[in-house]
This record gives sequence, structure tokens and C-alpha cells, in this order.
Amino acid sequence: MRRLLAALLTLLCVTGCSTAPGQTNTAEQPEGIYLSGEFVPFGDYDPHDHTIDWINPCEEIPEEVLREAGLEPPLEYDGTTAEISTCSQFNDDGSMTSVSGGRQDLSRFSSLENESKVDADGFPVRIGSYSPDDPVTCSALISTTRGALEVVILDFSTPKKNLERCENSNAILQKLLTLLGDLR
Repeated sequence: MRRLLAALLTLLCVTGCSTAPGQTNTAEQPEGIYLSGEFVPFGDYDPHDHTIDWINPCEEIPEEVLREAGLEPPLEYDGTTAEISTCSQFNDDGSMTSVSGGRQDLSRFSSLENESKVDADGFPVRIGSYSPDDPVTCSALISTTRGALEVVILDFSTPKKNLERCENSNAILQKLLTLLGDLR
């Protein structure tokens, strides 16, 4: 009887207990975001495939989501170049925050930590820059089947360490992903 009870408790814990601290429950991990009312799954894309409807965050992310993520819409639309759409805001401290989406070539991206980092919320985020020696920018990005969604902080004016810029860009991206994941 005790063995049966122990087996049942083990089975219940394996199927229903929370994960250990610092780990995420894969059943609860997000699988994508909603842009313009359509679900966009996280995943890989071919940056050379010109038939993809690339993400345009300037048109597809609602102003209330940008505002709740800590940005001040409307963001200035910087245009679309090489199938990458970017919109930006200048901050009071002299820095600039940009949100971009589209055909980023991730093979040129240099991560500061691991090539891919799964954060506490389960998002497979990459953090770093396109140049390992770049002292003024840091990006946090996530790959979707419609291209990358990226938050970049560019700051020439203050002697912040790049890690602080990375933490800030990651925090904004995390908030955007959480909010866009809830737009069902």
C-alpha cells in the first residue's frame, strides 16, 4: 500500500509540481506573439527568403503595448531598409531606443553570453550586438518565423557599461513579448 501511495505521489509531482527555481515549465513557455491580430510563432527564418511578410513593429505593435513596455509612442518611423523596419525614440538621457523587425542576418550577431538564452519567462532571447567591440549599442532580439523582433539601445552620451544597455534592451523586449503574447 505504501509503495502504491509513493508511486502515486511521485506521478502527481512529475505531472503537476512546479519546476525547480531558475527553470521554466516547458508547458507554460510561450510559443509566439500576436502582431496585427495574427499569431507569429517563435522559430527560425531564412534571411534570404524575400517572400516572407517581414515583421514591421512600427505598424504592427499597438501604441498602448509600446507605452506599457516603457516606450513613448508614437515612435519616429526611421523607414525600411533591406527589409528591416525600424522606429525609434530619443530618450531624455541622450540615448536612443529603437524597435526593429525583419530580415536581420543573425549569423552576424555576437551574443554577450550564450548564443541563445532562455529567460525566466521562457523566451529564447539573444542579447548582444552586431559588433563584439561596439561600446555604445546593445540589442535584445528574438527570432520568429517572420524575422527577428529586436530592441536596440544606442547611447553615445553616457559612459554606461554595455551590460547595462543590454539589461535595459532586454527588459523592454521581455515586456513587449509578454504583452504581445497576451493579445489573443
